Amino acid sequence: MSDKALLLVLDQHKQHEQQAVQELAQAQQQLVAFRQQFANLQNYRNQYVKQMHDKGSSGLYADSYSYYQKFIVKLEEAMLQQQAALPKVMHQVELKKKHWIEMQSKRKAVETLLAKRAQAAQKIANKREQNMLDEFANFQFYQKQNQSF
Repeated sequence: MSDKALLLVLDQHKQHEQQAVQELAQAQQQLVAFRQQFANLQNYRNQYVKQMHDKGSSGLYADSYSYYQKFIVKLEEAMLQQQAALPKVMHQVELKKKHWIEMQSKRKAVETLLAKRAQAAQKIANKREQNMLDEFANFQFYQKQNQSF
């Protein structure tokens, strides 16, 4: 494969890696939002329970108490659903991270290959230059030898 083709492959791998980074960032943002939503539900539930206790200490009708209880149960169910879905969201983050690492690895492999090819080409160029310098030095040496005779 030519260096130009490898450079095209490298550009493609860089684009894929960038896309993987963006997908990972989105998944991490979703996880943060998911956890924040769970914390908000917890806080809301705690506030609602406190409000129920505060109103209950001053006297609360049975139907109001029942309403509070039902709403608290709904909040707790929502929290349980959030907790149940959390591993799935975390798994998605891990998958995106693995994909990003894979894309990064592919990009680095192509960069390493290009670097090795550049080093090999430089070695060959240096060897050619050294051979040319040696030939020129030999030529000058023989020229001086022939002139002295």
